[in-house]
Amino acid sequence: MAIVSWNVRSLEKSETIRTLKFLIDKHRLSIFLSETKQQGKYLERKRVWFKFANSHYVHPCGIGGGLALWWNEETDLTILSSHKHLIDTKISINKEELWFCSFVYGPSKREFWEGMSSLRAVNESNWCLIGDTDIMIN
Repeated sequence: MAIVSWNVRSLEKSETIRTLKFLIDKHRLSIFLSETKQQGKYLERKRVWFKFANSHYVHPCGIGGGLALWWNEETDLTILSSHKHLIDTKISINKEELWFCSFVYGPSKREFWEGMSSLRAVNESNWCLIGDTDIMIN
């Protein structure tokens, strides 16, 4: 399974669409897009065009934000929860290997990260965090 996370900052640009199409066709990716700035109808047309079987969306708030997660039939993915900064999932590979993946477009606010740290139980060791975290490191 290959995953790409991309902060697209608007999915309307033709250069972005061409680049995504190339990457998807070449690597047969599952994809997480953040800051799409688009509603479901537009995103669904793109999902079909890119030939993804499944999707989950978090609509933008005002003029910013918006999340899209697209995946193929081969991927057994369950949405556990979602909100404006997060799509939390459970993924099974070959019906054997189970892991969790949190797709994030998050603020650097303390409350958000405290919530993220309590998202998974200690015994759930297979957890991946992917996305745009807006963390600045000095």
